[in-house]
Amino acid sequence: MKKNGSPPDSSYTTLDYISFDKTRVKQLNELLLFWANRDSYSLPVGSNASRILAEAALLEVDNYLLSIGVKFCRFVDDYRLFAPNAHTAHYWLTQLIECLWLEGLTINQRKTKIEDVSTLKPNTGEESKVPAESKKKEKAAISEEPEPQFRLMAGYGGTIPTRFRTPNIAELAKLKDSDPGEIFESIKTKKITEPDDIKSFVKSVIGSEKFQYFSLAPDISDLFPQFTPYIVDVLIKYKDKIDASEKKSIQERFSNKLTSSEYLPEYLTITIVQLLGCEDYQDKKTLIDLFRELKRNAGAYIGRVLLDSIENLASRSDVLEIRKYFSRADSWEKRQIVRIVDKHLGEEEKRPFLKNILTQEARDMFLVEYIRPSKNKTTKKKK
Repeated sequence: MKKNGSPPDSSYTTLDYISFDKTRVKQLNELLLFWANRDSYSLPVGSNASRILAEAALLEVDNYLLSIGVKFCRFVDDYRLFAPNAHTAHYWLTQLIECLWLEGLTINQRKTKIEDVSTLKPNTGEESKVPAESKKKEKAAISEEPEPQFRLMAGYGGTIPTRFRTPNIAELAKLKDSDPGEIFESIKTKKITEPDDIKSFVKSVIGSEKFQYFSLAPDISDLFPQFTPYIVDVLIKYKDKIDASEKKSIQERFSNKLTSSEYLPEYLTITIVQLLGCEDYQDKKTLIDLFRELKRNAGAYIGRVLLDSIENLASRSDVLEIRKYFSRADSWEKRQIVRIVDKHLGEEEKRPFLKNILTQEARDMFLVEYIRPSKNKTTKKKK
């Protein structure tokens, strides 16, 4: 587990919160910094005393995981999550990552992986009866097996591609006779979906030109949620190749992901919102409803992306409703609300609103410049 470098030292702030003796907490932190050559990095682990501090530093993280029903165990800074399937494992892991980030910590991606534990042999207590020679052979056989591939576990900061790269002519020629349906059935039989499985399916659909199989995109997204941005990018780039009824089905299924009670990380919500704001997949009702229910702690970027997606879909009544949220919006959302008002309302109807904003938001140079462009900009436009 690593420190992400943004908030203060995790162990210090946690101890400071739960302890009444602030002086001892400060002295303890100074001692740890002295041992670490003034380099505050990660959790204090090593000796037994440090282990206790590490346990205390992660108490809030443990409590959060318990509150949302995650089944896990932890030894110092090593977490083991026990999920019923890969889909749940991905979501639980994302929640752990987001909670650790609040404490100023991040996971070690090289050590983090999802494994199928159903294939592991249970400990029956009969190990002592196995001859030593058999143990050596078994150990040698195990050591020859390749290590499981490490996977992305973080949203924005991982190694999963978020954009689809069109295969070259040679690749497309090799994929011409491939069967996307067969690949999908093969993926479904696996307990753990690999990144290459998703890429193979998508490229097979394009190479074989069997675009009807893109109707399975929501299922693929469920098998490996972190590939959703990659899948959505493909759906947008190849929307003209997909039948209208299949696009409608895709739109409805991704809309259900937004309206269901299941937790969605910010980056996945943003991706689906962008799809539903795209031509051919548009779902104004779902986007408007999501905007109405948007919580202030939903994420730093969701509100702006929602308004971007609604901009070309909004009716006059939608704009009047959205305008009411201006006083509660953040700076990015305010600028987008002004754009929507300016675009959809008539001159007489929008003038009082924009004039009032010039007074209230005089310090926001971007808003002021948008509503009342400088003389140089106006002159250039006339020329």
